[in-house]
Amino acid sequence: SVLREINKAYSGFFVPHYNFVTQPPLPAVCTGNWGCGAFGGDKRLKALIQLIAATQARREVSYFTFDDSLLRDELYDIHVYLTKTNPMGIGNILTLIEQYGKKITDSKQFKKTTNLFQYIPKVFDGTLENTDSEPESPGFTRSDSREMQYQGAGGEDELDGHSNTAGKSTLHKSNSLDYKAHTP
Repeated sequence: SVLREINKAYSGFFVPHYNFVTQPPLPAVCTGNWGCGAFGGDKRLKALIQLIAATQARREVSYFTFDDSLLRDELYDIHVYLTKTNPMGIGNILTLIEQYGKKITDSKQFKKTTNLFQYIPKVFDGTLENTDSEPESPGFTRSDSREMQYQGAGGEDELDGHSNTAGKSTLHKSNSLDYKAHTP
């Protein structure tokens, strides 16, 4: 299901035949909490899926949390963690998502106490008990040269043999005035 969602987001974000070296940067993708209203999706998982897809498509993201300041702050913190504190490849992030999914399936209490954005750093700082695959174990490998590092769109990375020279992306956390239609 996660790969299907990544592919769906990537299909919407990717611009084929775009030369990132000679053409100006593409505008940011403006997005938000897909499927998290009536469908009850996990806001953190959906946000991370879209950031992964945007990274692969080399697009910046303007993510609207719709007045959810906790999600805004957690999204900022996990982005900093995955790009600066403990940079890792997208494949490793997907492994962590899979492990988290198994944890919440096996334990209802775990889901109530630990969300995805809390889980990822806990795997590495040793505060999570009984992890399936610790960072230094043979089952958990750092990214190889073919795997794109999650750096946010515009990072200095390689994808399909082309270097992205758009420069490092920056993430800004700010309050926004979300547009709300006033209809009768």
